[in-house]
Amino acid sequence: MEAALRGDLAMLRCLRRLGCPWGDAFAAAVRRQECGLAALRALLAAGCHVAWEPVLRSVCFFRKRDGPEVLAWLARERRARQGVLGADGEVRGWKEADVDGSPACGTEQE
Repeated sequence: MEAALRGDLAMLRCLRRLGCPWGDAFAAAVRRQECGLAALRALLAAGCHVAWEPVLRSVCFFRKRDGPEVLAWLARERRARQGVLGADGEVRGWKEADVDGSPACGTEQE
């Protein structure tokens, strides 16, 4: 996680190539307020595993300063990785109420 905090993408790629286990690094990063959006992006770009539902729920409890921004970004990333966003960035296959990118804290998402 220290490499992500420093924005060291080369180190993250190296760790991935070496087969270092990610464990729950992404969830742990979400729980650390000092781990900003850039660090979360770096972890995701490096291929860090994300358990989407627990991560989305934990944002509500741990991200006091940037929670709405992180939650919106995570929701967009989750949808993109599930094939919901087209190449043009338009949302495909979601009800209109679900596409604002910021699910309410405490609600279950599909």
